[in-house]
Amino acid sequence: YPPGCVMALCAAVRHRWLQLPKEEQRSLLLTLRQLRYLEASMPALVAGALSVGSGPVLGAAGLERKQVEAAFGQGVATLLVELQQFVAIERTLRSSGDLSPGKVDLAMSLFTAQQSQSRSTESLIVFLANKAAELRLFSMRGAQAQKERVHRAMLGTDVYAALANLLGLGRIKDELEDAAFEILHPEERQELRELLGGPEGEALVNSAVRELQKALENGKRLKDLSALRVSGRAKSAYSTWKKMKQKKLCFEEVLDRAAIRVILDAPTAERAEELCFEVRGILAELWSIRARQKDYINNPKPNGYRSLHLVAERHGQPFEVQIRTEEM
Repeated sequence: YPPGCVMALCAAVRHRWLQLPKEEQRSLLLTLRQLRYLEASMPALVAGALSVGSGPVLGAAGLERKQVEAAFGQGVATLLVELQQFVAIERTLRSSGDLSPGKVDLAMSLFTAQQSQSRSTESLIVFLANKAAELRLFSMRGAQAQKERVHRAMLGTDVYAALANLLGLGRIKDELEDAAFEILHPEERQELRELLGGPEGEALVNSAVRELQKALENGKRLKDLSALRVSGRAKSAYSTWKKMKQKKLCFEEVLDRAAIRVILDAPTAERAEELCFEVRGILAELWSIRARQKDYINNPKPNGYRSLHLVAERHGQPFEVQIRTEEM
């Protein structure tokens, strides 16, 4: 970022930091960390800093829009106005009592309708980063009434995490779900985090990704390959718990608690599909393959989804592997 932009961000952080109660100041840092990870624009970072906390940003009790435009630019001012619309929707939800399925659907409609009227998705991204930071701090406090804790957690999973998922914001979605999980089921969360291995589990996934990437890049059968991406992630404690509850599984029966995705391309669609099965062959030579495989390439799902799914085992650790082409 240019030095002038960094100075503007520092000014925004200093302004808001001095206004926030001590217990809300950490939320500012958490929000900026989320936005920085997403490589948000400087106006989004400044708007994120200015909008943190329960106090109003614009209006009689806050800054005038002209002041914001003069200090930080029109882009920041526009984002703050749009953020206020999202906050108004949230205020309505918070005051409406329990979140029934109908209210969740209404909330999703209100947020998506407001987002469609906004200049871009940036204001909703800033709003969700802010909500993730707030919910994480809220999960660390144990003195609130149970009804309030449940309501906030449900907002986090049923509305905000769902919106983050729609926008492809996996990190914010995971943060919202994990914070809500800590509020509602702290003991089960801790147990699953230990079983999944925490940072060590992520390290195992990263090691497996590197090993598979190297094997595929050196694979002589993969000629004509024009693109190759191998990525992986450990399943979160919340999503593992949710699958165990929905399908009545024990932990050992959850075979996709670590997942690897291979996405490739070739000069023709037909050759790319052939290469998907070549990748499966190389994978079978590298690690052991369990019998359960799902060929959604030749047998697409009703919604048109196509991919090759299988479960591989590396050093006793099961991985779900998905193989598909760029077009799929």
